Amino acid sequence: FEIPSSWRWVRLGELISYQNGYAYSSKDMSDLQIGYPVIKSGNLMTLQVVINSKTSYIEKPNEKMLESQIKRNDMLMCLSSQSDNPEPLGKTAVYRYDFPALLNQRVLKITAIKLEMVELLYYFINSHYFHYNVSHQGGGSAQANLKLEHVLNMLIPLPPLEEQKRIVAKIEELLPYCDQLIK
Repeated sequence: FEIPSSWRWVRLGELISYQNGYAYSSKDMSDLQIGYPVIKSGNLMTLQVVINSKTSYIEKPNEKMLESQIKRNDMLMCLSSQSDNPEPLGKTAVYRYDFPALLNQRVLKITAIKLEMVELLYYFINSHYFHYNVSHQGGGSAQANLKLEHVLNMLIPLPPLEEQKRIVAKIEELLPYCDQLIK
């Protein structure tokens, strides 16, 4: 589709750095809520990171595990969708906690190259446009999977920074009204 002349088409991979999660074994994890929470796709169900009683923890992570550490403002994207998961492939949440966590496999950590872009990227990645295009890229049978190359190659219409800020402010102004309409 056409975009304003001051905008430009860019691939998501040009705006972010990324990291795949770690494949923890069940013997590494505990339900005692001591140490680092492990963020899995189930923690992203509502397009926000939710740490709850079902969250597993790693009490003493090794160096390799710590490479998958998550910090505040990292975006987390689910690369797998199971049949009992109502959210689409590519669902993304911003990690808002002030304590670190660890990233599980099939969850992608996305870090915006410019911190000011986090909110706009979050809204764009969770848009119908993005999910429609991403969902047609998935593969697999009972468990659909999204390939990293499809995420990185996704085209994004990028406005200038000041316009990004205005767009985010307007979205955040109007979202409460949208929520009221849904109820």
